[in-house]
Parts: sequence; structure tokens; C-alpha cells
Amino acid sequence: MKFTLENTRGIQIHGYRPGEVTLKLAVEDDTLPRQLITYRSSLILTNTANVEDWPVSHARELASHHFEPVWQASPGIVLLGTGQQLIFPDHKIRQEFASNGIGFEAMDTPAACRTYNVLVAEGRDVMALLIID
Repeated sequence: MKFTLENTRGIQIHGYRPGEVTLKLAVEDDTLPRQLITYRSSLILTNTANVEDWPVSHARELASHHFEPVWQASPGIVLLGTGQQLIFPDHKIRQEFASNGIGFEAMDTPAACRTYNVLVAEGRDVMALLIID
């Protein structure tokens, strides 16, 4: 599935399909074309042009330490893409988000990709943690 929001600044999710996600990277000069890069492993994505590998291959293995980048960045909202199927993380993890005052939504990865693009287009402070399977 291909997504396009051409007028959005920052990193956009250009497309998603099972096993990979393609990002459209930000450029400083709006007259230049954006570079596309495809990831085939789980990643952390922010609307401020930051992409990191994320050492999670399945939502069932999620533990509090996997969310250290979130606690450090303290975004307004976090989208957790759990792969092809929605898998809710342990309630203790959800409680950590609440106690840190960070909005949290778990959904399958395709839905997280679509939602991320909408929130970035709105100028929201969003972080996506995407499990690619």
C-alpha cells in the first residue's frame, strides 16, 4: 500500500507492505526530491527526522526496557505498530505511559503507519514504534 502526503515536513511513511516499510526522508530544500529508504526490521520513527533500529521482532517480547527511547524523548503520543496483528502490550507497560503523561495507542503496523502520517501532517509530536514482520 502506498501513502502520499507531499506537503508534510519531516519524515513520512511512503508505503508499507508485509516485511517492510518505506520512508520518505526529510530534506532541507523543498525544491529537492525526497529520498526513499526501505526498512525490513523494526524501527523507531519520530517526526523530527530521527530513525533508529529497534531490537524487537514480536510484540509478545515487549518489556519496559524496549521503551527507553520513548522515556528519553517524552513525545506527546506514541503509536505502537505490533506487526500484522494487533497485540496489546502488558498492562504494566500501558500504565508506564500513563504515569509519564504520554499518549499511547497500540494497533497493527499498517494502521500505525497511516495514523503516523496523519499526525505528522497535523504537526503533532508523535513517535512510532513499528514492528516489521
